[in-house]
Amino acid sequence: MMTNQQHRLSSAGQPAGGSLPRRGDLDALRSVAMLLGVFLHASLAYFPYPWPVQDTEQVPFLPLAYAVIHGFRMQLFFLLSGFFTMLLLRRRGLRPLLTQRALRILLPLVLAAATILPLNNAVIHVAIDRGSAAMAARSPLVAGILAGDLGRLQASLREHPDLTATDPVSGLTPLALAAQGGDLEMVSALLEAGAPVDCRNRRGGTALHSAAFMGNDAVAGLLLAHEADPVATNAAGQDPLESITSPASIAVVMRKFLGLSPTTADAINRGRDAVRQRLAGRSPEDRPAPPLDSLNRRYQSLLASSRFTLSIAGGSLQLFETAILDHLWFLWYLTWLVGVFAVGELLGLSPRGRYRWWLLPATCLPACLMWSPFGPDTPLGLLPAPHLLIYYGCFFWFGAASYAAEGTATQLGRHWRVVLPLSLVVVFPAAIAAICNRPAAVVLQTAFAWGMSLSLIGLFHALLHRERPWVRWLSDASYWVYLLHLPLVIATQTALVGSSLPGSLKLLIVLTVAVVVTLLTYRWCVRFTVIGLFLNGPRTRPRLAGS
Repeated sequence: MMTNQQHRLSSAGQPAGGSLPRRGDLDALRSVAMLLGVFLHASLAYFPYPWPVQDTEQVPFLPLAYAVIHGFRMQLFFLLSGFFTMLLLRRRGLRPLLTQRALRILLPLVLAAATILPLNNAVIHVAIDRGSAAMAARSPLVAGILAGDLGRLQASLREHPDLTATDPVSGLTPLALAAQGGDLEMVSALLEAGAPVDCRNRRGGTALHSAAFMGNDAVAGLLLAHEADPVATNAAGQDPLESITSPASIAVVMRKFLGLSPTTADAINRGRDAVRQRLAGRSPEDRPAPPLDSLNRRYQSLLASSRFTLSIAGGSLQLFETAILDHLWFLWYLTWLVGVFAVGELLGLSPRGRYRWWLLPATCLPACLMWSPFGPDTPLGLLPAPHLLIYYGCFFWFGAASYAAEGTATQLGRHWRVVLPLSLVVVFPAAIAAICNRPAAVVLQTAFAWGMSLSLIGLFHALLHRERPWVRWLSDASYWVYLLHLPLVIATQTALVGSSLPGSLKLLIVLTVAVVVTLLTYRWCVRFTVIGLFLNGPRTRPRLAGS
């Protein structure tokens, strides 16, 4: 008689006895999903994006590459994590699964948060100081705004500067930068000097967009008094009111990156509420909002509300919005999902393969609540945002259910030759074109994420169905590479800011430094140490020839 556990293994297409085979191709693909994050972070200095380092040498194709990768990368990672979580459950049982996940996920998160994140914050501080100094050096006008020195600003205005010029790094006009800073006297001085009130910055926004985004209500009122257009749209098709859907903590970070005086998310949210009231009768806000947009706005306002704010040592911690874990957020979300998975197993509700395909359209529901125009939102706070946890949970649960149904012999992605080009050539362009149409954007972006995730599984199975030692080695190393890469990336980007090298070459240098340093440290300092034991399990040091 077979035990229940043996029966489950046999019904999943696995041998009832002996060790279970592992899909090396899926292991490699999960590692690629992590390593693509290194490329994304390395690229952010070379196209307009809120990032500590913004280089004057920009690379035109990078925004498109970023959108493609961001549209599926973490979804694929969580799908494969769910697959391997179910594999481990079937191989070892629930208690060993939780022990292994605690050692491989939760413990590295705690240790990295205590070591790598402080290093990263120190590097960011240096990068911001250098960036602010570079902005000030390029323009006396900008120098006065960043310094908060009205006399210095007025002195530079007497020299007849170009009031419509955008800063080559931030992409902001002087008026937009002053509007973001929120100094009413500076904004007034620029307007009196002839700064066009609706002059566009590099992303198509106006100074009123900047004031609304930062919650600077008094500045918004002054701009409107000078006949600023309340319905002007930026490159994303958003009017000033629609530009403030992203979390206030994003605005806090942007002020920091620009070198403006610091503020809090609470202050920005209060200011945004005042801006909404001011624009209520002067923008499309007086027309009924589409139901999906209205739902999104109410949901995001709930997450940002003060009921989720804690007062700690004279400061405040917004549980959903205060950025804490940076690039390590995925470990925290994965910890939560494994916990939900374990509870489901204890209650007899663990993933089954029968209804798993309903998860594909179901993913549209949490996607409706995203504030990001393309791809999933950036996780920020100590508490996982419910819509993001459910969104990534759909991919995780699907991966686990796929193993439950088919085992390691799963045929996921078998139609990749059709689905992969269809996703890239048809679905992705359609999703980009539909950004301003929220219902269509949700459906198309979700279809793109699933299409890319499933087709890449098929592609990697076709390429790596045989075990290759070097692929396995890189798969092991990728975890360490991702944990350590961010301070290396930002430090190298900062060192290259003053160089006249082309942006594409700078990007290549940043990637090379980050990958080479992390791989070397993995090989000599991590792989056969206790750190490597936590990250990848025990590894045997190769014996020297003749020993």
